[in-house]
Parts: sequence; structure tokens; C-alpha cells
Amino acid sequence: MNTDPADNDLIERYLLGKLTDKEISGFHARLGEDREFSRKFRLIKTFPEMMSEGGRIELEKKLTEAVDRVMEGKAPRFRKRRYLIWGSVSVIVLTGAILLIIFLGKNRKEQSASNEQNIIPKDTAVKIAIAAARKDTATLITQQSAKPEEKKMQESPVISGQKTAGLSAPDGGAKFSRKETILFKWTQKFDTFTRLSIYTEQGDKLMLWRGVTPGLQEYKVPGNYLMTGKFYWCVGTKEDRHSFVIIE
Repeated sequence: MNTDPADNDLIERYLLGKLTDKEISGFHARLGEDREFSRKFRLIKTFPEMMSEGGRIELEKKLTEAVDRVMEGKAPRFRKRRYLIWGSVSVIVLTGAILLIIFLGKNRKEQSASNEQNIIPKDTAVKIAIAAARKDTATLITQQSAKPEEKKMQESPVISGQKTAGLSAPDGGAKFSRKETILFKWTQKFDTFTRLSIYTEQGDKLMLWRGVTPGLQEYKVPGNYLMTGKFYWCVGTKEDRHSFVIIE
């Protein structure tokens, strides 16, 4: 993926509505011609936390003002129908991005609080209830007399109360081209909703995540959804994670 800082600035100015009509025309033309630039635009638009701190704050402020106008029935009426459609789509996308930021922040706080709890003795057969994040129901830690293949539940840095997934493949720095479809497999069958997450090995940045429904044990992700480089993936919790590499 193109990592030119100038591209980041151009995309950020576009999302904040700071480009001139001539610059907007050139921006749209580049989206259709430059595949890497188009992918980078979709990624930043989906994850506003990748913007500069000032740009993200300004974007959140614009979203709040737009939502307030809609709720008060004061949303501006555009003369052309295509402007009305674009405005509606922008509000929906930005609302989803803000909710994602709030959700991730809340779960980080819950993880910090959980680390302060006492460690359960290994020789004690005890069941404890772990409060799930928001809509998730509580899950229970199994007793030490459970079957050997069953693993102790661990706190997830993304979704609290998740079991380790028993990752299978890919692993050991397996290499894939961006033209391939990567099959992610694990052995644990979850009874609640969780997610598969992909992070950069350098910087530990979340690049992609997909929802995992109860009972699912594999997921396919097109290689062209990611830039070239080293990554690691996990399901529900970072306690168990495997690495892989994307090449051209």
C-alpha cells in the first residue's frame, strides 16, 4: 500500500471537506485509476483513528453537528438529489466509525480493570462468572477436572470473557500473495459472537476484523484486503496469535 504522508493528508482533507472543486475532481479521478490509493482511502474512511489527532477530532465534531441538525429537522436541503444521497451515506459511515472507536475504548478499560482481579489457584475447582461486554452474556471458567483438550478461558483485549481459539492456520510466517484468498482456521467453537482480528506486526495496528458467529471455525479473507508486510491474527483474544506474511 502507498505510504506517502501526502496521500494521508489529501484523504484527510477530502473527508473534512477542505478540497476545492478542482481538487475533488482530481481526487475522484485518482480513486478510479490508482488501486492502492483507493484501498488506502477506504481503510482510513472506515477507521478514522488512523487520521491525525487534529483531523479525527474535527471529523467527530462535524459528525456531531450533522447528527444534531438531522435530529432537529434542520438538515439542509440540497438542490441536487446526488448531494442528498452522498450526505446521508457520509453520516451513516461516520456514525459507524465513532461507535467503533467508543466500543474499542470501552473494552480497553474493561481489560485494565480485569487485570487487577486475584489469580485463581490451580488446585481449586471453582467457577466464576465473567461479565461480558455490553450485549455478550456471561461465560464460565471450567473446573480443573475438565477434559485435557479444553483450555482455560482468558480475558480478550477486544471482547471480554472469550476463550482462546486454538489457532490452526496460517502460522509460522506463512507467505501469501495478494492474489490469494487466505483461509483462517481454529479449533474452538464459540457459543457467543466474537471476532477475527488482523494486526500489523510493526506498530500493533488493527488492520482488519470480521465478525465470527457461534460455531464458526474458519473464515476466508482475500489477500488484496491487506497491504504487503508482516501480520499476526487472533480470534477473540490476543493470548493466542499466529503470524503470516503478505507479498506482492
